[in-house]
Amino acid sequence: MSRELDLFPEWCLGAWLQLTVPESWQATREQLIQQALAQPVVSVHRDFDAMNLMVHDQRLFMIDFQDAVAGPLSYDVISLLKGRYCRFTNEQFADFVGIFYQQARRDGRLPSRVDLATFLIQCHAMAAQRSLKVLGIFCRLTLRDQRVATWSACRTFWIIWKIALPS
Repeated sequence: MSRELDLFPEWCLGAWLQLTVPESWQATREQLIQQALAQPVVSVHRDFDAMNLMVHDQRLFMIDFQDAVAGPLSYDVISLLKGRYCRFTNEQFADFVGIFYQQARRDGRLPSRVDLATFLIQCHAMAAQRSLKVLGIFCRLTLRDQRVATWSACRTFWIIWKIALPS
């Protein structure tokens, strides 16, 4: 989590926007890490989104899992629900998280002491963490790797494209 979060101040705030990292960043970073560490550790795809789910012979297959690691339970569900290809209302998001929560409780991935409200907070924290990571990665891909097309593939960050992309 630390390495993922550190991409944001280095590549987005520093290299891209040329801003000084605010003093509050360290506390925010630590809060996001603590929310992640409070969750059960499971196998995490790390890029679990619609583009990496394929249907063949009426069976669902997952691809692009070479970066899988051990990580927080909410990581992949947040990748899917808050990723660049899907947009859900707050109610839909809460409903989907609730369904995931119930299944995780039933199959033993989530202990009974964790209530839905707590898990929802953890999911929102994971969504923030992933968004900050993605911003850092996209800035790095643009600045270091000259991959400007990355931004156009990500509707979530179109405002940054319009405002901040150097000419």
